Amino acid sequence: INAEYFFFFFFCGSKSVVLYPPHENENLYEGHIREATLRFNFTDGRFRRRGLQDTTSMVMSPVDPQRPDLDQFPRFAEAVPVTCALRPGDTLYMPAFWWHEVTSKASSEGYQLAVNIWFHPFYEKEFPCPTCRPYASTRYDHLHRLFGAG
Repeated sequence: INAEYFFFFFFCGSKSVVLYPPHENENLYEGHIREATLRFNFTDGRFRRRGLQDTTSMVMSPVDPQRPDLDQFPRFAEAVPVTCALRPGDTLYMPAFWWHEVTSKASSEGYQLAVNIWFHPFYEKEFPCPTCRPYASTRYDHLHRLFGAG
């Protein structure tokens, strides 16, 4: 899941994309990965985890959509995906908060090329909070002042 919208421009190779709308969160067993604080050790050139924060920016599903374990995740059988195949010249618009699984395949020359352009949504949502409703982003207050009524 991404909290931003993006356009996915595809140039070379192929991709298959499986999408699930945000209302499928329960069927996908929404989970959150806590953010870590890292420190770099200049002696050995390695990063080490200093601690875990209470915040999260990574939302994930423990279900493998390619090989779902329906004994462990029975509600996944109720999730309804939208699938698409991307070829060179295609563009995919990805709304914020949509679940997605992407599988890539290189071209016959061995290449795969795509470009994403991200932008913040008008509506935002707090994470982790499965019951929180989206709200209007304050990032666009200047547009309301510029074009707003009154």
